[in-house]
Amino acid sequence: MDLHDFAGLKALLDSAFPKKCASCGYVYRSAEHFFIETHDMPQGRPCLKAAIEDGGVILV
Repeated sequence: MDLHDFAGLKALLDSAFPKKCASCGYVYRSAEHFFIETHDMPQGRPCLKAAIEDGGVILV
């Protein structure tokens, strides 16, 4: 597999930024910035969300 095969995926990732944290409002300028600056969520707060799709399928 060649690095050029991932060019579209990288472009998609790059286009997703800047991102703003819904919890604290902090803005991440790039994927690299996001990975460097993110921290674990505070204890006691669930980090998973559940949803029920049509037909009763439960997603986490």
